Amino acid sequence: MAAEDATYSKSLMDCIKLQRSSAPQHAATSARIVVCGSILHPASGTGGDLDSIASYYQRFFKRVSTTNPNTSPGTDSVVANQNNEIITGMLLISTESFIHCLEASTAIVLAFLRDLAPPMSQSTPPPDHVPSRRFANLRILLYLDDFPFRSYPFWASRIISDTASTNNSVTATSLQDQLENSISEVCLNIFKMGWSLSKLSKNEVKPTLDELSERYRDLIPSNNSVLALSRCGSILSVPEWLRMFDGRAHLIM
Repeated sequence: MAAEDATYSKSLMDCIKLQRSSAPQHAATSARIVVCGSILHPASGTGGDLDSIASYYQRFFKRVSTTNPNTSPGTDSVVANQNNEIITGMLLISTESFIHCLEASTAIVLAFLRDLAPPMSQSTPPPDHVPSRRFANLRILLYLDDFPFRSYPFWASRIISDTASTNNSVTATSLQDQLENSISEVCLNIFKMGWSLSKLSKNEVKPTLDELSERYRDLIPSNNSVLALSRCGSILSVPEWLRMFDGRAHLIM
């Protein structure tokens, strides 16, 4: 009887934690975010090529997956991450724009957003800090927290040829008329691509990624569409999101 009483003395939070710890790894609770923006092309200096953007995020995700992403920005402390963080998603880069779907723990997604828009009070970013030197008009198209399943089996990035996309371009006029539908269609197509990649065998992954522009030309948003979304003032920007959800709360009694 004592053992039975101990079983039912658990709190609701204890039950939730127990359920999550016993769930399959693929079903781990994660956050999903879709961010887009325009790409700046510096006239001189390093980081002018598109490959440098993909390389930056390979290093960034390796760092935040092996250290504690909750470490305060700007500090030199490095804390080991014991959670075996899984990062999945897709970064699509075109000549003038990018769109990035990221699926990870809420801590890593927050670290990703903070890195996109460091506070103005922070010291000058280093020359190899891609977000501050290459990105503009950063918009959050979607943010989902506490969902059970991922769309992508891995994280990858590819440079996309805009001529390969057959998607109808989103224009400034169509955005004003059907903003929610335009965003939903772009995000859903990004997720469909992930679901399709999840069905591939290990030997099929690399050739498919190498031909991503052609194989998924009906799902990849055009460069003009992403630019129109990134320039739409009605869509929440990354700095605005951080001020609303990552800033300090001021209680008024």
